[in-house]
Amino acid sequence: MFILSCKENPPLKEDKFLRVYVDLISFPDTLFDKQDLFEKYKENVFKSHGVSKNDYKKMVDYYNSNPELWEEFFQKVIKYIDSQPDSFFIR
Repeated sequence: MFILSCKENPPLKEDKFLRVYVDLISFPDTLFDKQDLFEKYKENVFKSHGVSKNDYKKMVDYYNSNPELWEEFFQKVIKYIDSQPDSFFIR
């Protein structure tokens, strides 16, 4: 018996996931204790990028399945953030 298995493709392209991720981590630290504001913020980020909460979660799960992906991804996040003007992160 011959069994073929293939990994599921991620639901989002990496560049879109990166931009959503960066927007989510840009939420002000001083407001993290205000869970309702953070939930609204996340909804707005997902909506502005045309991404569902479920697809974002699937993408996180996909990366969790292979920790080396996170390592590469975080390097790209740092590079992306460094390439943006400081005012990009002021909301």
